[in-house]
Amino acid sequence: MELGGKLHAIHPSAYRASKSSAVRWTRRVGARRSSVSLAKGSESNADVIRKVIGLEEDAKLTAVELSAGFCNQVMLVKRIAYDGGEEALVVKLYSNLALLRTEQRQRGVVDKKLSDLNMGSQLIASTDEGIAHRYLEGRILTEEDMHTRADICAATARLVAKFHLLEVPPQFDDATSPLLW
Repeated sequence: MELGGKLHAIHPSAYRASKSSAVRWTRRVGARRSSVSLAKGSESNADVIRKVIGLEEDAKLTAVELSAGFCNQVMLVKRIAYDGGEEALVVKLYSNLALLRTEQRQRGVVDKKLSDLNMGSQLIASTDEGIAHRYLEGRILTEEDMHTRADICAATARLVAKFHLLEVPPQFDDATSPLLW
């Protein structure tokens, strides 16, 4: 099974699960509501999300906080198109800690490269406030998967090996310390 651009999520078809059961599982296990806000000053999270994805103030969106973020706030955002359709995105709002750990010129560079090479989910937007990717329906890859599923372990190893063959982007040439992410 090739993971390709789906490293962070395993497509439900790999488990012969129906789409609706995978969606229910994602909603039940992968999302949580939180009152914690990483928005700066008087801005709301919705304001920051709109800036990241370039959405007009009057455009409709919904957002649910996901539980998989390390130090940033990670949101599942659905933006509603004028024709009534919707697009699901994963939007990461940068925390102050994340802003301290990465130089502005380095943020989003690796995400863009992986998106362009189809090794990661499609990059939608990258700003000083955060980054947005196309949402890939599935479930979170777990440590248990890596220990019990040889197909997943092998596909992950191939993807990581492919990643390690890439040239380091020039934005990192003058790095004096290891980058955490």
